[in-house]
Amino acid sequence: MNIIKYNDLKNYTLDFKHSNISNKFNINCYLSENNNEYPILIKTPKSELQSTIQSGFLVISFINTDKNYIFLNFIKKIEKEANLYIKNKLKKKTIKLHSSFIYEKKTNGIKEQENVTKYIFNISKYSNSFKIFDYENNIIDKKQLDIYSNIVLLIKLQNIWIDLDNKSFGLNWNIFQIKNYSEINLSNCLIFDSDDDNDVDVIKKELIVQKCIFCSSTCIFNNNINNINIAKGGKGIIKGGKGKGKGYITNNITTTNNKTNKFGRGEKKPEEKKDVPGVFSPSVNELLDMKSKLKKMVKISSDDD
Repeated sequence: MNIIKYNDLKNYTLDFKHSNISNKFNINCYLSENNNEYPILIKTPKSELQSTIQSGFLVISFINTDKNYIFLNFIKKIEKEANLYIKNKLKKKTIKLHSSFIYEKKTNGIKEQENVTKYIFNISKYSNSFKIFDYENNIIDKKQLDIYSNIVLLIKLQNIWIDLDNKSFGLNWNIFQIKNYSEINLSNCLIFDSDDDNDVDVIKKELIVQKCIFCSSTCIFNNNINNINIAKGGKGIIKGGKGKGKGYITNNITTTNNKTNKFGRGEKKPEEKKDVPGVFSPSVNELLDMKSKLKKMVKISSDDD
């Protein structure tokens, strides 16, 4: 007994056989190919579970996929040809189909259309006979089958039942296996250490060093919003004089007498050597210019008081 693949359904025809015991009809349906008959054992497409097993019914909601479309048409084909067989072979003209499909009426303009949305399996008599697996193929209890999770069923068409009193017939499916594709496995811990509130964000400090182009003075300050004016020529921590040059940004770097030292986080910053004032030697023109700017001083005698 092999599972029928969807792509192979077009290669088969349906064959019906019936028996009559005490005025009760039992109809079996097979797939026929080259005079060989095969039982209808098939997997349903992935669908959404919309009931609990405890209710005695298993209701699945179809998803709009190609596999669902093929599966729905195959079930409808069985229902249609079984109806013709009952009317023509058994001469039961008044018996009507009792379908397990649930239809939803939608209005398309003026005309109403019925679209298949769900299918119902009656499992009240054999709810404990099938096995349930999770997405890792481990057997689970039926209580772990969550409603609204995606499932796949392995089903077999057992027979076609006929109720002469109620003048109805329908398909009798037997569920062998259920595979559950739960979106979230709540049996495993989903909270990781990186999600804890105790995590401490690492804050990286950045220093800006400005050096004057006219002298050897440097200005060092933290790079933050409060010190934004310092980078535009404001006052910072000035060493060696009043700096006028533009600063440059470094990561954990201090500059001392044109020598660069790197220090890591948590390490003490090395002491800087004090700048030694250089000797300024003015030229002749600078001395004459300075002399022209001098003003005469008037001496005031103490006797004039």
